[in-house]
Amino acid sequence: MDTAAPITFDVTLEEGFTHLVKWLAKRRAMEADPPPLVHTHRTTDRVELFTHSIGAEFAFAQLFNACPSATPHDRRSYDFDLDEWGLIDVKQTQLDHGNLVVNPAKQRHKVNGYALMTGIFPRYRFKGWATPGDVFERGEVRQMTSKVHMVKAENLRPAPHRYTARAHKHELRTSVTR
Repeated sequence: MDTAAPITFDVTLEEGFTHLVKWLAKRRAMEADPPPLVHTHRTTDRVELFTHSIGAEFAFAQLFNACPSATPHDRRSYDFDLDEWGLIDVKQTQLDHGNLVVNPAKQRHKVNGYALMTGIFPRYRFKGWATPGDVFERGEVRQMTSKVHMVKAENLRPAPHRYTARAHKHELRTSVTR
């Protein structure tokens, strides 16, 4: 894959977001149909799984100044619709050295990319993103708990320049206040 090494950004959820994430995780865990098809987490507790994944979405939103979905009944195939980036589906793993893992069923979804956030609630790191072509045509096929498509973290794309500048400002602002 011909991509530049991604620029990573660290983010800790703001206090107001942490309460909303915990509330959403409980609601979505109660209403969720089957459990996730691909387990990239170190727990099987449904509320904890949702807390980490929803937290990653909110961290992405906080980092790139986007609006996350705060509805318990959200069934969209994407998490964000961003100018210059398109429809983005955020994926999360607890492993900082983890890779982007996508279920083959996602191939039917019409998104422009998959963003990887690593870490655990409430601290995350944006590692980069991949297009559907990067994932399904050029990515590796692996067998985990089921067949998955994987893109190694070092092969992920950096955020578009406009968003990289925004994330860098956020990272500088939050590191000064810590």
